[in-house]
Amino acid sequence: ASARRGAALTQQLLTFSRKQAVKPQVIDPNVLVSRMARMLRPLLGEDIELVCDLAENAPWIVADAGQMEQVIMNLAVNGRDAMPTGGRVTLVVAQVASGPGADRVGQPHVVFEVADTGAGIPPEVLPRVFEPYFTTKDHGKGTGLGLAMVHGIVQQAGGGITVESTRGEGTTVCVLLPAASAAPAPSPVAPPQ
Repeated sequence: ASARRGAALTQQLLTFSRKQAVKPQVIDPNVLVSRMARMLRPLLGEDIELVCDLAENAPWIVADAGQMEQVIMNLAVNGRDAMPTGGRVTLVVAQVASGPGADRVGQPHVVFEVADTGAGIPPEVLPRVFEPYFTTKDHGKGTGLGLAMVHGIVQQAGGGITVESTRGEGTTVCVLLPAASAAPAPSPVAPPQ
């Protein structure tokens, strides 16, 4: 368990320092979120309801699939941690023209939202959530790198990220990524032998 924690921390540090090799590829956001939902259901526990709201015909994105999985997982686990007595995590995929944090105005963007019904983030803490090593968790329960890593991954993919939170009602993290210019061409099918 200690070796796994050490490996995970090393991975976070490498990602945070941007030394990790990035392998961008064209990704269907609905497939990404659906796959992550299947993995997250047992991880979140019985007291957490997981809801997916996917966008019909959402444009594809260009990003590192493994890093985008890390983003969704970190945000969902943070949501779970904010709801010790249970609640709901909602994963949303939507399409917008642009939005907060978008550096390519006028280009279609894909929004990933991860919302929880937890305790919310205090207003005095909200401006610091993406700071490296900043955590409100008890000693030994968090490194303070999760949201800093998420922020770095999103920026590296050319996107933006915002957080809205209301005490006692929950938190919504919105990740905005530019849409790919086109979906990938289908792979050629090999002729039968």
